[in-house]
Amino acid sequence: MDIDLTPIDGKNIDILYFLEFVAEELKKHISLLKNKSYKNIAFTSSNKNNFKHFFEEIIPLMFFLQKEKGIYSKIKYMSSDQKGDAILDDSTTIEITKAQNENKYLVTQDMLNHGYAFSSKNIQNEVSTTSKTQPYVHKNEEHIKDVALYIHEAIEKKLKKNYPHGSILIISFESDTLMLECDGDYSCLEKEVMNFGKGIFSKIYIIENFLNDDLQPKWQFML
Repeated sequence: MDIDLTPIDGKNIDILYFLEFVAEELKKHISLLKNKSYKNIAFTSSNKNNFKHFFEEIIPLMFFLQKEKGIYSKIKYMSSDQKGDAILDDSTTIEITKAQNENKYLVTQDMLNHGYAFSSKNIQNEVSTTSKTQPYVHKNEEHIKDVALYIHEAIEKKLKKNYPHGSILIISFESDTLMLECDGDYSCLEKEVMNFGKGIFSKIYIIENFLNDDLQPKWQFML
């Protein structure tokens, strides 16, 4: 089980074709999630398949291109190791990265092994056959401050790299707990993010790694 990226990987193609291909693969992925074997392969990080590239790079890139629809015409996505994950219109480098708690992988691990997971902020260090994550109560706007910190650290880390001036940075983030629009969480996060500098990047696109039922992101923001 894998996702075949051959039609888009390393090829300079029309953005419309790229968007149609990725959207179709995403729908196919959603339809297969009831298959336990497929789910385990898809959500277990591995260099032996394309799921990591698809979830962490290609899907955020798709949503960025949808948001910027009509501005650009060509995209070249590259899964191999190089500086930049894509080239836009033969000239602009795009770098794609994640912003999350360093122990987030343990949440995924617990979900796969036990069918549930708690917070990545209260981790058991001892070896155990039970869940590694443990319940944790976030106080006030702590979870929002944490997400802002993860995003800021991701930006600062990439600013230390020698990317061409005018490059674009795409960041997908995961919160340690559920973000709620009705509680004003996203408005608070936007206020935090607006204070961050862009440095050499012409645009920084930030997206929550969480989809609504219509397969659209819950929150996205252009800095």
